[in-house]
Amino acid sequence: MTVTEQFWSAITSVISPDQYLASVKSASTLKDIVHTPNPVVWPSMFSGIKVIVNREMPHHRDPGASPSVYDLLVSLGQDHQAILDLPDLGAQLGYPPGTMVYISGKVLEHGIPGWGDGERIMIAHFVKDKVHDKQGIPRPSFPMEQDFLIRVGAGRGLKSVCMKVRKNGGVGGSRPGDK
Repeated sequence: MTVTEQFWSAITSVISPDQYLASVKSASTLKDIVHTPNPVVWPSMFSGIKVIVNREMPHHRDPGASPSVYDLLVSLGQDHQAILDLPDLGAQLGYPPGTMVYISGKVLEHGIPGWGDGERIMIAHFVKDKVHDKQGIPRPSFPMEQDFLIRVGAGRGLKSVCMKVRKNGGVGGSRPGDK
């Protein structure tokens, strides 16, 4: 599980680098706070992991999360037809085995009403805001499109469309370099 958790943490470091850095800082700080004779190295940058097997997940928002933090929901198992329901977006997404979804669980209501036949395993990864608060670690900033585009190579000949706030408060599209 450790290699897989490291892989998922690496993906999170690209999608939300501030979340990743805050979580890594939290994990390293916990080693200094919690004293135990045989410490176990936590394999994930997420402070909590929940495994749900063959159960519906009622619609909910994550009360202990920060709005700027992503949850990672991983669908495993075999031969199931689970649907990830996001009522705030009016969306129902196919959630077959092998699917990974990052959502802001504090902001978006989400649930899995059923899965049809087969075996369904879901691993929910989350960050508890109180863990970071107790350690004095500030909430990560919201990920920005431009930061992501820079990481994946936009700016090396690729043109991206960015939203720019005008001085009068309106929003308009522009390309980097446009005035």
